[in-house]
Amino acid sequence: MVQNYLKTYQKDDIENIWPELVPLIKKVLKKHEKDYTLESIKEMLLNQEVQLWTSYNEQIEAFVLTHIAIYPKHKICDIFMCGGSNLGNWLEFMEHIKIWARSLDCKSIRFQGRKGWKRIFPDFKQTKIIMEEELWADPQRHQLQQLK
Repeated sequence: MVQNYLKTYQKDDIENIWPELVPLIKKVLKKHEKDYTLESIKEMLLNQEVQLWTSYNEQIEAFVLTHIAIYPKHKICDIFMCGGSNLGNWLEFMEHIKIWARSLDCKSIRFQGRKGWKRIFPDFKQTKIIMEEELWADPQRHQLQQLK
């Protein structure tokens, strides 16, 4: 039996593992397509703007993308995308991400996601809901309303 383990990647590793990672990212991108493309994720990884963590069990079964958000008063480790299979195998690695974030002096870990994540991460407190309303979705309609 192969042991499941957490794996992180350096810039030079991204090209090699990219073909294996693409199907997992594509599934998650359906919910993030307003903000990201497959190409933009790859570019952020190559530019080391985000960090890639995977649960590896003979192959990549899940991934997490983190970003260190730097504010004037503190840093936050932002988990902005994750997906894959065998949730039980990779959730145990959250402790490793927390240790890493603490080593960078991050105040907290933050993520946005569907309400179902609350029961999976009971130690996380729901401090806000992030909602969005598109303004100027149809600029011509907006201009016409302004003229009336």
